[in-house]
Amino acid sequence: MALAEADGLAVLLRMAVYGGTVLAAGAVLFRLSFPALLVDPALRKQLWFGAGLIIICEPLRYLLFLQQIAGGDLALALSPSMRWIGMETPLGQAAVVRVAAVVVMLVAGLRWRALGLAATGAMIGAYLIEGHTASSDPRALLAPLLFVHLLAVHWWIGGLPGLFAASGSAPARDLARAVRRFGNFAAWAVGALVIAGGILLGLLTGWRLDLASGYQQSFLLKLAAVALILATAALNRWRLTPALESNSETGREALRTSLIVEMVVSVLILLATALAISFPPGGH
Repeated sequence: MALAEADGLAVLLRMAVYGGTVLAAGAVLFRLSFPALLVDPALRKQLWFGAGLIIICEPLRYLLFLQQIAGGDLALALSPSMRWIGMETPLGQAAVVRVAAVVVMLVAGLRWRALGLAATGAMIGAYLIEGHTASSDPRALLAPLLFVHLLAVHWWIGGLPGLFAASGSAPARDLARAVRRFGNFAAWAVGALVIAGGILLGLLTGWRLDLASGYQQSFLLKLAAVALILATAALNRWRLTPALESNSETGREALRTSLIVEMVVSVLILLATALAISFPPGGH
């Protein structure tokens, strides 16, 4: 199976970086979207945890990349000339942007909204520098589609921990209102995610279905995880929200369980995304 051929360490480090940006950016975006929910302490922890993943894993990922292009020679990989060469690559440039953006986000915290939002945009935009879309045509169409796709992912998945924190402390009426609003926003976000992602897949693969392709296998895994989250979100909207509105503790506990399921499945989405980058879109 093509997925078994992926470099496990590279995939895990990529996945950790994805998780870091989703958590950090998600904390900022959730705070902007739901200012009435008083969960700032939880969001600050989420921001710092995401920042920690980026600050730790991004240099490790960069070092692994240098070692690979140095043919496995660690001494050569750590040499000044090789580090300079690495900084001129898309991976090196994207890493610098992400680390700089997360430092700005930590300085801005959740108070300076404009600065935090600008850093969030830069962090998400860094993915446009590297990856398949950076070297594929038509670049002018692929880049905006990818940004919309990633923005939807960061808002949606990154907002789940904030909603989980609110489910434990927010008044029932405020929580029900937030869940309903999150569901309404998520419908648009997931629609943008699926449409932009589908067009990206078609453009990158030449609209050819090849189930032996590691890239397409990863995409199908991601699609299955998204479908599972959508089913869970639909349950939240049609069954749990009315229970919350009636101030039911059963509804609150069911919501927390549902959010845990969504967060676990989100890990599969990040894994599938990290796996996809290991393979060329048009190959195996």
